[in-house]
Parts: sequence; C-alpha cells; structure tokens
Amino acid sequence: MRRRLTPARLWPVFTHAVEQIADDLDKQKCHIDYANRRRRLIGWGMSRSDRKALFEGLPRLDRMRQHDPRIMSIIVWRDVTQAEAWYCPIVEAERAVGGQRRLTSSTSSLHEVDHSSTNRFRLRRRLRLYATQLGSACAQTGPLFADVGAAVQQETALPFTDQLRLMSQSCRSMTPE
Repeated sequence: MRRRLTPARLWPVFTHAVEQIADDLDKQKCHIDYANRRRRLIGWGMSRSDRKALFEGLPRLDRMRQHDPRIMSIIVWRDVTQAEAWYCPIVEAERAVGGQRRLTSSTSSLHEVDHSSTNRFRLRRRLRLYATQLGSACAQTGPLFADVGAAVQQETALPFTDQLRLMSQSCRSMTPE
C-alpha cells in the first residue's frame, strides 16, 4: 500500500489518519473484547422460548416464524461479535455439510430490514436490544443470559413504536380478507 500512496505523497496523510483513529479508540471509556465475545458464544444458540417471545405482538410474520430457528441466533451472534455471519459457529458447522449458502442467504431478511415492513423492523430492533444484553453478559463471568422480556419492553417503549404499530394496523385493515 505504501508504494501506491508514496508517489502521490499521501503516505503521511494516511498514517496521520490511522493515528487519529487509534487515539480516538484509546480515549473510549468502554473497550469491548470481541475475541472474548466470540469465545463465549461458541456453543450458544437462542432458546425456543426467547425466539417465540421476540415475535410476540408482531403479527404478519408467520413465514418468518417458520424459518430455520438458527437464523435468529446467527443474526444475534453477528450483532454481538460485530463479525461476518460466515464466522458464526452455527454457519461453520453447516459449512462442513455444504449448507452454509442457504443458511446465510436466509439471514439477509433480517440483516438489513426494509422500513416498509414495520413488524420486521420492530423484530430487528428487538434482536439488537437482545444482542446488546447478550454482549454485556459476555463481559461477565456468569452464564450467558439476555432478558427477552426486557428487550421486548424496551423496543415497545422506543420512539416511533406507536406510530409503527398504527401503520401496521392500518395496513392490515386495508388488506382484503
């Protein structure tokens, strides 16, 4: 890289930018040990009851409820570790039998959610809140635990949730039976 930047005299600019980023990271109060998170989550998978609770109060997601239950675990793992889904132990195990493409492509419905699907958007927010709790649990020495009820309650209390709920209800009322 240095060979490409030196003729344009950009190497000093590049090194200065890298040093600024390092300084900013050093100033942060909370340093997250992502390697520890990945180690702690090696055998983790979302429980059936947590998965079910995350869907509560979110109608019209029947097809999503029927998806492979591992998909929500992969999404949460990705959020907690800030790593690509390909490195999730669930996907790595599936890679051994050749099914990882189907599994990782199925996660795309929740990676980046279309805001026009209000209930998918709300589910994604719940998954992020759940992942935040799980990430905090990774920093502790105790068992991995995320309070799914608290995540659902937090999501429901977030700004715009009432508006999203009303949009969802109005869309339902416009759908012919």
